[in-house]
Parts: sequence; C-alpha cells; structure tokens
Amino acid sequence: MLRRIHILTVLLFFFLVSGITSLTPVRAEGLGAESAGVGAVLAPIDLSQEDGVAQGEGWHWDGTSRVLSLHNCDLWFSGSGFVLPENSSIEVDGPCTIVTGASEDPSSGERSVAFDANSTYQETSTLDIGPAKGAATASLTLASSWPPGKTQVNSYGSICHMMGATTIHDIAITLTGREAAIFSDANLVFERASLTAGESVLNGYSFDAPRWWLLSTSGWLLVRNSTFAIQMTDGIAALYATDYSPSDLAGQILIQQSKVNITIDDPLPPEGDASSGMLSLRGTNGLLSDGSCIFSDSTVNIEVSSENGAVPHVYAVCSADHTVFDASTVHLNANGGKQAAELLAAKGITMNDDVLRQGTERATPTGSMISEDASASGAGGTSIITPPSGDTAVTNVTVQRILANRLTEDEFEVELPSDATPPSQADIMIELSDPTSKVENLESDDEGRAWTFDVVAENGDVAYYGLTVSFAKGELGEDGGSGGSGGSVDDDTAPDPNEPIEEPGEDAGEEAGEAGYGDNLTQPDGEVSASGTHGREQEAESGSGVSHADDLPATGDGEAWPIAIALILFSAGLAVIPATIRKIGKKC
Repeated sequence: MLRRIHILTVLLFFFLVSGITSLTPVRAEGLGAESAGVGAVLAPIDLSQEDGVAQGEGWHWDGTSRVLSLHNCDLWFSGSGFVLPENSSIEVDGPCTIVTGASEDPSSGERSVAFDANSTYQETSTLDIGPAKGAATASLTLASSWPPGKTQVNSYGSICHMMGATTIHDIAITLTGREAAIFSDANLVFERASLTAGESVLNGYSFDAPRWWLLSTSGWLLVRNSTFAIQMTDGIAALYATDYSPSDLAGQILIQQSKVNITIDDPLPPEGDASSGMLSLRGTNGLLSDGSCIFSDSTVNIEVSSENGAVPHVYAVCSADHTVFDASTVHLNANGGKQAAELLAAKGITMNDDVLRQGTERATPTGSMISEDASASGAGGTSIITPPSGDTAVTNVTVQRILANRLTEDEFEVELPSDATPPSQADIMIELSDPTSKVENLESDDEGRAWTFDVVAENGDVAYYGLTVSFAKGELGEDGGSGGSGGSVDDDTAPDPNEPIEEPGEDAGEEAGEAGYGDNLTQPDGEVSASGTHGREQEAESGSGVSHADDLPATGDGEAWPIAIALILFSAGLAVIPATIRKIGKKC
C-alpha cells in the first residue's frame, strides 16, 4: 500500500513539473506561432481575383457572391490573412479566431492584416461583416502580433478597407495585439455590435493591448446600439476620424444609444524605444475628431492618462469642431503628459438639456474646454455630464418629527398623539431621492388631516402624492377617558364640579322607581342589581328606591339587635344542616 502511494506521488509531481511550461504563456511579440504549438502557420490567402469557389479548414469563399464564410475556425497566418476584392462580405458562424503576423521570420512581409479588402483601391467599395444566416452565435477574435526584429512596419492591423465603407453588425469582435486595429477609408459603422479590445492569451500565446489607433476612418465613424470595452497603451486615439473624404459627415464621431468604455494608459517608454514618438504628433486621446463629436442617448466613460512627459497633451475628447451632448451620461478623466484636459472643442460645446455636474467650462485660445482643473495649468481631472434627472421619488415623510408609513408608492399616512394639534405646512418634512427635485403645492383640504403635494423632477416630470393624518385614541385618565374606575362618562352628562350636589328629597325614591333607575346600576361595592323588581321591593319595604345613611339602623339601637341575632342563628343553621345530612348518610 505504501509503495502504491509513493508511485502515485511521483507521477503527480512529474505531471505538475512537466505542465509548467504549457501553463506559462509566451509573448507573441518576439516569438512565432511555430513554437507555440498551434499547428500549421498559413501563408496569406489571396481571393481578390478568385471568381470561383475556394475553401479550407473552417472557411469557404464564393467568388460569385463574394462572400467569405467562417465556421468555428482557428487560423494562424505568417503575415496577412485574407486578401479580398471590393464589395465583399464576411459571414461568421460560431467562435472564429484569426491571428496574423505569427511568423518568426522578420522578412515575412510588410503587411499583416486579417482582412485586407479592396486592395486594388476601387472607389465606393463596401465591406459587410456580420453573422451567417441561422448562426446561433457569431464572434470573431482578431489578433495581430509583432514579428521579431520589426521596429516599424507599413501596414499592420486587423481589418483594412481602402477607399471603401465598412459596416460591422450583430456580432461580437475582439481585437488584441499591439497592432490590432480597424481602418475603413470612407466610413466605419458599428450597428448592434460589441467590441472588446485589450491584452489576451490565445493557445498559450500572449498578446499585448492594442496601441496607436484602434478604430479609424478618413470619413465618419458611427457607433449605434453597440457596446465597447477598450483598453489600450500608447494610444493616439481609440476612435479617430479625419475629414479627408468628401462626405459632409467627414471627421465626425457619432455615438448613439450605446455604452462605451475606453481606458488608455501610456506608461514610461523603455529606453531606446522610438515607437512612443508617434504620440508626439497628436498626443494621447480617447476620441480624436477632425469634425464634431456627438453623444446621443448613450453612456460613455473615457479615462486617459500618460506617464510620458514627452506627450504634448492628454485629452479624453478632442474635437476640431463642436462637441454635442444630448441625453447622455458621460464621465471623462484625463491626466499626465505636458498638459491634460477632459474635453477640448475648437468650435464650442453644446448641451441639449444636459447638465455639467462636475468640472468647469471655460474659453481658451484654442476653443472651449471642460476640466475639473479651472486654472490654466492643465492638470486635468474628472468631468461629468448627465441629462437632467427625471427622479420624482420620495424617500420619507415626517410630520411633527414622526415618521409616516408608506401605504403605496404615492400614499403616506401618519398617526399623531391624541393631544397633538393638526399639523401645518411647517410641521411636514419631505425627503426626496434626488436633491435636484423639488416639492410644490403642499396643501390640505381637511384642516390638516388630509394633504397632497407634487414632486417636480429636474427635467420637468411631475409625480403626485397624498398624506393622511390621524390621531391616537385617548386612554383612561387622558383625552376622551374617565378619571374613575367605572365606565366612561359622556361629556354631555358629566357633572360640573362647580355645581353644588343636591340631596334627594323624600320622594326621590318614588321618582327613581318610576324611572326604572334600579336596573343595572353599579353599586359602591361593585355588585349589580339583577333587575328593577328588586328596586321596587325595596321601595315597598322602605318607601324609597334609594338607600340613605339616615335610614340605616344606628349602633346601640335596641330594635336592631333582635334582627341581627336572628340572622346569625339562621346562618349557623345553614352550616349545620349539611354536616347532619352526612352523618345520617353514614348510618344508612
């Protein structure tokens, strides 16, 4: 048994040691995929002149419809991936991965693009990327490595569409690797898509976060009904639009009904690394636009920082035209570099009912600026813009310092002590959920027992509330109660302590008997007479229905002793009879 445990221990130790190398990812930059055990590394597949059908493991090309179909593929290329003609489509079914620049050979080529579309530069080309018909899921991971020995390249990225417009819709895309990026010349549109960018590990192969430009176009960039989560280093811009195309929208970045999170962190560059010199051209920016930046009905969070003192400026948003906020919640943070600011718009800032919650807007020689740092030092900070609040909620209501109970969403009630006075407006405190809301029309239509009030939100929305006030019932000895031990006394019949007590006359008993007051009267000893007949018998014997102290026999009165002795003897006889009966029973 001990020998068997010893053998198992040795095997377990050998397994753990042998598995260490496979658990440690190798970095894509500087090591080719041939050493990572991912299988065959493919040469670029040129489909730009293919009019027929071509296919391989996990992919299929139809030259007639110009559709490239990807199905659960995991393809690694030494340089570029697929070279496509103009007006192509890519249909994705299941999870698909394409890695480019995976060669160890520094001379593998100057281009390393997953999808190199319209390489012949035909005008008005289109590229559509979305799910295959009937696909249950559609996700596309595009990883771009940096071949060893390469310090500068001509074209690296993930998708490059020259002279054309690109639409990415209804699909999840992941971009990873230093050179991962999407460029579309005429315009770039994301519709109902999700985009994730950052560092990752694929098949034990490590990829850095993207840098420089992530999404760029010479026209306009639209993000609609989509979700972005972007992390970059050495980022010139996460979203970048120039005005080189002839479109009226050229240079604009439009974010509509979307959630966008962007984080760019520029660390100190390694000694001798000349690549960071790219940042000296345009600085570090979250959004960089040669036109306007427009946020509409979206939630956006952009954090940009740089430890590189050579970076001329750090902007969360930099627009050469206007920046517009419309029903959007936007958090901007910028710091580092030579100077920093959360927002710079050369031709002004427009807020369509939105409100600057944090930060200061001011004019500068280069346009309008928003920054938490109100000075000209350019220290940056955090600025927050939100729509006007529509919150009309009430947290609680107190009346004369007593917390009211919530009956429904818009109804409250409170019970005050019995001796409290009806409340006035000054006695009622209403706590609102949002400090920007306000209470209006606090009124009572029932002498302080019923109240109504309105809550008006910052955006003008109104909610209506009601408050009911009641009073506790009085206890004995207090308001509404009797001071004695008997029953309650009606206010209308309570005796006036200032009036003299009248002694009843000789005929008072007769009057009481006629009125029937002998019925259910509480006597001083607590006994209650059974009926009015007993009162009438007393009236017959004593001539009165009410006993008075003057009518009782006095001590020493000779006429009273015989009666008393007779009563004592009678009581004694009652006690003797049961004992006698028991004795007779025993004898029998």
